Order: sequence, then structure tokens, then C-alpha cells
Amino acid sequence: MQQELKAKSNSTPQIGSDNNTVRRIILISYLFLVIIACLGALLRILPFSSFSISYNNLIHAHSHGAFLGWLFLANFAITGYLIQYKLSTKVIVCLAADVLLLLLTVPLFVKYGYNYITIILSTLHVILSTFLALQLIKQIGFKNLRSFNGYKSYLVLAWICLIISGIFPLILGIIVKSFGNASPAYYNTIYTYLHFQYNGFFVSSILAIIHFYLGSVNDMKLKIAYHLFALSVPLTLTNSYLWCAPGFWFNVISTVACVMQLTACMFLLNIKSLLQSLENRIPFSLNWVIYGLILKSIMQFVVSFPYVAVASYSNRYLILFYLHFVLLGIISITIIKMTASILNITNIFYYRIAINVLKLVFLITQALMAYKAAEMEGLFHYSNLTLPFLAIISILFPLILVTVLIVSLIEKPKVS
Repeated sequence: MQQELKAKSNSTPQIGSDNNTVRRIILISYLFLVIIACLGALLRILPFSSFSISYNNLIHAHSHGAFLGWLFLANFAITGYLIQYKLSTKVIVCLAADVLLLLLTVPLFVKYGYNYITIILSTLHVILSTFLALQLIKQIGFKNLRSFNGYKSYLVLAWICLIISGIFPLILGIIVKSFGNASPAYYNTIYTYLHFQYNGFFVSSILAIIHFYLGSVNDMKLKIAYHLFALSVPLTLTNSYLWCAPGFWFNVISTVACVMQLTACMFLLNIKSLLQSLENRIPFSLNWVIYGLILKSIMQFVVSFPYVAVASYSNRYLILFYLHFVLLGIISITIIKMTASILNITNIFYYRIAINVLKLVFLITQALMAYKAAEMEGLFHYSNLTLPFLAIISILFPLILVTVLIVSLIEKPKVS
């Protein structure tokens, strides 16, 4: 098995020819990353400022920039890199059109929030992203979804989850008209979209990257882990509905599904020792990713219990803690490191400083949000300094990510 891993390490694709397009996509995704970091910092500064900007509009712009701009484009680039995808003219045209749409969508959300223009642009993105996802699935092979084939199976699962998630923004207008924008149906439609993004598209993409470095290692535990995880994705959707107390069986299904997902993640601990021989080839910390995914699964498991479910959804900062833990801590940091490896900038001094400071700032902001969440539950003494300090620390995020973007622009790719 160690020989299989060593052979895989020697076959890692390099930047060259068609991958120059991948590099451009990554750089554009970094631009969106900087934009959403600026919007995120502004969200935390806004309560202490005199800016006449809608807070809700900023949230919509921040989330759309993160999901549609940063993570969609970055994951497309990584998938293209892993499968050595040769982009056709129509795919490049669709990507270019999508980037232009997104560059319009984010500022329009800041200005107007949800209106007919931003809804039309978001709908066009769903159509274009679905087309691009289908092109990738066609290249990878849909059959890999049922029959485990390492990273290819996780990639197909990831892009299928993206396609499924795109359905729910399209039906949101019907839901609002039928049930109103304060109904459980409205919020559950949004939570369904978020679930297939977070627990489907994003996490599956991370697992695909890990399994890419494993190569063609034939281990029954890896097959079991994949099928457990794939089955848990639709089942853990019940976890997102528990806030409105839909019934006892939702809690039961959620609990079982979370145990399945936790078991799948625990299997990663068994393969971690195999990956140690490739530690210098893997551009991210395995401990950071694996234990992060395990902790995420444990948090979902705890929320499966009725009292915790209802209480947690009423605590805004607890929700923000979880969302940022997954999106920034596990997903974004891993994706930044993977894309930086593709761009060949991981050994540059300024990049290494930036990524280490990013981790530190992330941990500090998470600690502050955890403290604030505990304050809201009456566990800690209320402090007037928590939110101002959180706002000040958050300003570091765009500064750090601008550094990564500048380093990426300056560094010349190595052509194989």
C-alpha cells in the first residue's frame, strides 16, 4: 500500500498548457475571496459605524460572493486540475459569462438586496453552474457515484450536490408567495440549499482532495466510509429542519445520519497514517482537516437532540460559530492551501506568513463568537468589548487575503 502511495506522489499533475486556464480561474476566485472578506469585516464594523448600508443586503452579498464566487470557482479549478480537464470553448465561454454575472451580482446585492435584477442574475448563475457541473460529471464518469473509485466518486457526489442545491433558490419565489417569507417552509428552503452546499458540495470536495493523494489504494474501509458519507448527505438534511420541531422521527433520522457521517470521518483517522508518507506532498494539514470534520459531525450529532436543536437555532452567534467553523476553518483554509499548491506559491515567505496569521485570526474570532454565544445563554458575564474587538480583528482578514492574492499574481507558474 505504501508503494501505491509513493507511485501516486510521483504522478501529481503539474501546471502547464490547459492548466494555465485553471490558474486564471483560481486568481479570479481569490479576488472574490478578498471581496467577501471585506464585506465580512464591514458586517462586523457596521453596528459601530454611521454607514447607511443595509445589514441584510450585506449578508446576501457576503454569502453569494462566498458560495457562487469564491468556492464555486475555486472548486471548479481544483476539479479541473485533478482530472486534467481540457476546457472546451463553450465551457470557457460559460465560465467567462458566469464570472461577469458574479461581478455584477455582488455589488447589486449590496445596493438592492433581493430584487428582480439580483434574482435574475442568481438564476442565470444556477443555469450556468449546472451546465458546468454536468460537463465535469460527464468527464469524470457518473458511474463513479455508485461504484467507489477514490477521489472521482467524491467529485461526482460534490457536483451532484451542487446541482441539487441550485433547485431551491429557484423555487424560493413560489415558497414566499405560497407561505410567506417568515414561514418554516421559507427558512427550510434556504436551509436545504445551505445543507447541500455545506455538507454536500464543500465537504465532498475536501474529501475528494484527500482521496486524490491516496490514489488507487484498495482499502475496504475507504469504500465503507464513502457509502456511509454519501448516504448521510441526504439524511442529515433532517438536522437542518429541527429548529421548528417537526417531529420525533426527524430527530431519530438526524441522529442516525450524524452517527453515519461521524463514522465515515473516523475512518479518515485510519488512513491518516498512510498519508504520513506523503505529508510533504499534501499542501494542507491533515490533522486540521480530519479533526475539523470530526468536530463538525459531533456538533451536528449534539444538535440532533430536541432541546439542543431548538436552543441552538435561537442563538445567533452559535449559528455563526458553526457556519464560520465549517466554511472558513475547514473548507476555505484547505481550499486556499490546495489552490496555492496548484499555483506553486506554498514555499513563498509572504504566503506562509499570511496563511499562519489567517489561522490565528480565525481561531481568535471563533473564540470571541463562542464567548458571545455563551453570553447569550447566560453562561458568561456580559461584556461590551466582545463585539468591538471582534470587529477590529476581522479587519485583518481582507489584509491577509490581499497578501495571498498579490503573491499569486506576482509568482510565475511552472510549465511542465
